[in-house]
Amino acid sequence: MYYQKIESFNNLTYSIDMLRLKTYITYSKFTELEFYFDIAGQDLISKKYTSSRAKDFFYNYVIEIGEGKSFYIGFLHNTERRVPNDNALYNFTIEFNPNKIKNHKIIHRILSMSNDWYLKSFDLAVDIKVNILDIIVDQRFKEDFAILL
Repeated sequence: MYYQKIESFNNLTYSIDMLRLKTYITYSKFTELEFYFDIAGQDLISKKYTSSRAKDFFYNYVIEIGEGKSFYIGFLHNTERRVPNDNALYNFTIEFNPNKIKNHKIIHRILSMSNDWYLKSFDLAVDIKVNILDIIVDQRFKEDFAILL
C-alpha cells in the first residue's frame, strides 16, 4: 500500500512523493517489456533514449499515462560490466510518484517482473493544513534555508 496517505498528530499529513526502486533482471526480460511498450504502449512513451554517460543507464524511458502522470525506467547502468550470458542480471530501476500513478496496470506489470525490489530512495512530503499566506518566516531562518537550496 505504497500510495496511502498516513495522517499523524498535530494536523500534519505525511505521504510518499517519489519512489525509486531497483531490481536486477535479464536482458531478455527487459526486451519483453520493451516489446510491450513498442506494441501495446507505443502512445504512452513520452521519451525513449540511450545514453553512454557513465552516470546514466543505457536504456531510458519516460512513460506518460496521463496529464502530469509520468514515470521513468532505466535499464543496464553504464557502470555495469556486460557479460555474454543469457542469465546475466542487470540493474533495472523505476522512479515514480505513487500518489499520482496509484494502482496503474503498467506499474503493476513492471513491479511483477521481480520479487526482489530494493528501495533506493524516496521523498517524504509533509502537508501542513495552514494557508500559506498565514505563514511568517523568520529572516534568520530564511537565510539559513537559502544556503541549503
